[in-house]
Amino acid sequence: MYIHNEFLELQVSIVFYLIMIPLWALAFNKIRKIFKLDSIPIIILGTAFSFTILMFDLPFLIEIPGNITCATLLSILFGPWTSLIIITSALMIKSIFFGDGGISTFAVNSFILAFITSFTGYYLYNKVNSSKTLRTIFPKPLIAGISAYFSSIFSVISLILIFKLQILLVGVNTSSDFPYTIRSMIAIMLAEHLLILGLIEAAITITALVFLTRDNNYLLNLITKNNKLLVN
Repeated sequence: MYIHNEFLELQVSIVFYLIMIPLWALAFNKIRKIFKLDSIPIIILGTAFSFTILMFDLPFLIEIPGNITCATLLSILFGPWTSLIIITSALMIKSIFFGDGGISTFAVNSFILAFITSFTGYYLYNKVNSSKTLRTIFPKPLIAGISAYFSSIFSVISLILIFKLQILLVGVNTSSDFPYTIRSMIAIMLAEHLLILGLIEAAITITALVFLTRDNNYLLNLITKNNKLLVN
């Protein structure tokens, strides 16, 4: 669910570049301290996976397409800071080579699709997983799937708040490219994530973790090489 350049005013875009540049720098610093050089291939593999998932734009009734990010899955496997960089890198490739999103809205899209989804999914998963009772009742892949579902909802909420911020700063966008009222847009986006995108996100996360946590899984062994897999 990325925003095109024409839907967001420059002032709002600048605000989010000021937010995201320190977060990107912090993420790179944390990754540099955590991962060794021989971990780079698996991070590249994660970026390729994220890019492939993001290529599937799901068109709905508004010009903002729906996207699956698998941010919760990536956060569980690599940590939220690494997930932030992986998804941001995939978004950058998609923006530069395929014209999806835009340069001015790149930071906003990274905030929504990489930062919000990665950290909400990660902390929801850890919060539920830290409860011995809930951990006994629900298998970890299911906990991860539920966390992924709600991280998708949080991404919509963050997008809604961003458009509310734009109204406060510069007024309503009257562009003919964006003919929907804020109220209509909110209703459509919430419905598509509650009923479709969130469920797809959860299903992919559950399926991937069930596969990865099988015995003698080669990919699992690669990921856990530096004890980074959090589902064990």
